[in-house]
Amino acid sequence: MKLTALGVCAGAAALSAAVLVPPAQAAPTRDVDHAMVDCSRSSMLHVTLERERNRFEVDFEIYSAPRERWTVTIAQGGRTLHTVAKTANREGELDAWRYIPARSGAIEVSARSASGETCRASVRG
Repeated sequence: MKLTALGVCAGAAALSAAVLVPPAQAAPTRDVDHAMVDCSRSSMLHVTLERERNRFEVDFEIYSAPRERWTVTIAQGGRTLHTVAKTANREGELDAWRYIPARSGAIEVSARSASGETCRASVRG
């Protein structure tokens, strides 16, 4: 088989075009809303709401006393969607997230520590 210069160039162009096409990527997340509030004592609650396709990711962080136990509730429209109990690490940070259905309206995140401290934040979807 005889290769011509034109055939070699065409093959190289096809190969380089195939290499330059980026692979399919997942849909990027998008920040929708966030809130940072002081709690009833010295702690702080930070809530971020991100859209991921047809759902929201609610990410919450609590900065409190080390190893303090918290119960966090995520609600929307008066309906509780998730409740989770977690303990802050030895630096006093607690970080968790939950997926919820993507519906418009206010999403309430409330947290209560074992010592009685309370936090409330609202984000809008």
